[in-house]
Amino acid sequence: VSTPVFVVMTDGMDQAHWSLPRYRALRAPKEWAKYIRPKCKVQGIWLFFIGVYFFVADATMPHDSNMTIEVIAQALERVRLVCERRRIAMPSELIVWCDNTVRENKNQYVMTYLAMLVRKTMFRVTGMCNLPMGRTRNILDQLYGVLARSMQYVDCLPDIAAIVSEIKRILDRPSLREWFGQETEVEVIWLQSVRHWAAFFQPLRLTFQGGMRDDATGLHCWLFLFRKDLPLHVQVARHGVHIVPHPLDVVCITKRWVTDEQPSQDPMLVLPHGLLDRLPTPVPMTLRPPNEPKNSKLWLELAQTLLFRYDRRFNAENDVIIVCSPPPTPLWGLPCALCNLRQDTLIKQHSDANQVTPM
Repeated sequence: VSTPVFVVMTDGMDQAHWSLPRYRALRAPKEWAKYIRPKCKVQGIWLFFIGVYFFVADATMPHDSNMTIEVIAQALERVRLVCERRRIAMPSELIVWCDNTVRENKNQYVMTYLAMLVRKTMFRVTGMCNLPMGRTRNILDQLYGVLARSMQYVDCLPDIAAIVSEIKRILDRPSLREWFGQETEVEVIWLQSVRHWAAFFQPLRLTFQGGMRDDATGLHCWLFLFRKDLPLHVQVARHGVHIVPHPLDVVCITKRWVTDEQPSQDPMLVLPHGLLDRLPTPVPMTLRPPNEPKNSKLWLELAQTLLFRYDRRFNAENDVIIVCSPPPTPLWGLPCALCNLRQDTLIKQHSDANQVTPM
């Protein structure tokens, strides 16, 4: 009997399209070539027939497995609300298609999260399928191409909020809405923080060895399900002599390619019953700290040059820019985008003696 399956595709867009700020004057190659602008991160996730979501993050946001898990988790929460509004049941199987990269997708943290979804009975089966190297062009990349071509004609992007509004404006086109489906939810989210999923999974002490590299031993399909859903004659590989088999143990089935009819090896025990009791909370309560910017001085130099160009008085001390006269409305987001180097960075406006903290 066939069952409904969630087919999810997620990938990050090229960061070269999302440098801030963007103004017509910055396109002069000789005058502005020496300056380096911060590049925002855009992660898209397409849950077919349900929702298309784009997450926009700051340049200092780490683009690692924590961000991948956070995007999938927030997208699934929004899908649950969509299913409630439509009065339909959530599918019992989840398959995530992603690139064959260890840093962001194919690692122990993302796989532990997929196994946890099965153990919490949110899905009966979860899986991750990796596209082989050199063959990663898919329908999500086609959508990225439409966004890239449309963003070429945008001359003013002062901050992240402008990127969010422009992406939403492009995705609301009737031609794209017809491509997504009239009932498909389309949303663009400003991802201001990411939970620290890697530290959250540390007490479980789960490791995946082998099959990660893109070589003769590389695997491209990982399926997670309960032990009780396996055929009776299938044996599960055990890595510990003190583990007592339980029907609610989560096991992993691996295949070399998605189209292979037979698994590459016997099912592996990845999440024994009761192991989740080691976790202090159901979800992470701490945030992933941002990366220390490598080009902070160059960002500040660009901000000072732009403020001087538009005849705005300011003083620069360390990582703080003091604006003596507020810039015009189209440029007010500029200092926030360029000076958001640390949480203690402030922009002080002397006209009203109020301190404005960058978002």
